[in-house]
Amino acid sequence: AAPNAFGNDRFGDYWGDRNIVEDAAGFAGTAALLAAFAAVWPLGAARRFPQERLMLAVALVCLVIAARPPGLVRIFELLPVLRHSMNFHSRVTLLLDLALTWLAAATWERWRRGEIGPRRLLPAAAVLAAVITWAYLAHPGPDPAAFATLRWGSLALQLAALAGSVLLMAWPGSELRAWGIAILAAGELIAFHAPAHPPVPAELYYPVVPPVAFLLERLDPWHRMCGLGPALRPNFASVYGLADPRSSNPAKPAAYMEAIDRIDRYPTRATDGFMAPEDPLYELLGVRFLMTAPRVLLGKPYQLASRGGGAWVYRNSRALPLFFLPASARPCPGPGWSDCTAGIADFGVQAVLRRGTWAAARPDASSLDLGETRPDEFHARAHLAEPRLLASSILQDGNWKLLAGGARRRTILANGPFVAAWLPEGDTDLDLLYRPGSFVAGLAVAAAALAAGVGFWGAPWDRLQTARRSQARSTPSA
Repeated sequence: AAPNAFGNDRFGDYWGDRNIVEDAAGFAGTAALLAAFAAVWPLGAARRFPQERLMLAVALVCLVIAARPPGLVRIFELLPVLRHSMNFHSRVTLLLDLALTWLAAATWERWRRGEIGPRRLLPAAAVLAAVITWAYLAHPGPDPAAFATLRWGSLALQLAALAGSVLLMAWPGSELRAWGIAILAAGELIAFHAPAHPPVPAELYYPVVPPVAFLLERLDPWHRMCGLGPALRPNFASVYGLADPRSSNPAKPAAYMEAIDRIDRYPTRATDGFMAPEDPLYELLGVRFLMTAPRVLLGKPYQLASRGGGAWVYRNSRALPLFFLPASARPCPGPGWSDCTAGIADFGVQAVLRRGTWAAARPDASSLDLGETRPDEFHARAHLAEPRLLASSILQDGNWKLLAGGARRRTILANGPFVAAWLPEGDTDLDLLYRPGSFVAGLAVAAAALAAGVGFWGAPWDRLQTARRSQARSTPSA
């Protein structure tokens, strides 16, 4: 209701304990607030539109979550899904905005039809004016003079917008009043929100500091890098175009999380926290470089490659590329991949399959030439002296397709939920392509919808043209 009551970070620091994330994003405008108030109070509106009661309930639930009454946080912590929120579901302000604007639209439609008069508007306006005034006057902050101009100016702007909304909605008879409400609402929102986040170069958010520059110069596309602790947070590497096996995402593949469970400090959280850098899983995942905080000492097989710039970077020469040819394989009897791979010291020597034991007769006689890579495509050329197992550290979600010499090749899983396949003897071009079937199905549905739309909207046009030709034939010439 009062976006600048706690200050504004464009002009200084906020005060309060949890208004940084929310900012003023929950402010839908004074005109919308007035109309939403009128939809609720007094009760018994002349007309209820579809989903209006639903939006009333949504707004109430969002307000309760935002207010955090005693005991609510404890209740949410006991629920499996709702407990995972670093800022306690502050994004419900998006739903609150939707609900408020929906209620406002319903009020404006009733007003346009002449079903709302000043008697309903004035009590709602009085309540809203009291709320806005209290928000500014009751929260002066530790230094009231710091934001005096901003806060008093914002209060005056909102009260003026409120008075203008009441006058326009009480003004009978003219269609111009609807234009006036729209202009007033848009103007106030622009005044409060437009300069909030001016565009700036991306380099100001993610500067290429020396450790990142070192990785950009030396990391090839067939390997990955990783950060330990606070050195480089998950997902930040992707901003620079660096491959990282970690992620910060509440929806992560369960099979992958189970496979790396023993090196993830927070397997049940949205953000991964890798540990135990000596584990061979790092070599399986292709982690060529490991970034740590300064003065963190790592043993073999890591070698310190860069220091300075706020982080140290270690190199692991034993890291496997995304495609590799293991020399042997043994079965995994249990359902969990993590337990089966725990005893593997070198995944280049031995792989783990769901079933079967195998060993290459001449492990060093075969090789892979690694070619180009793209996010959805990997190319390599195999020189195989005998049938070999191709392994990888690419997560198989069911949509990766392997072509050997242009022909489709069946894939299996190895060392976890990673793409693998049996390859025949000889020289073969390999292409691993990401081709999700759902994407093709979506294209088909979109094409069908487009065809139906053209037919639906084209039919009236055809009838209109036919009627015009018929009229032209029936009209006598001069």
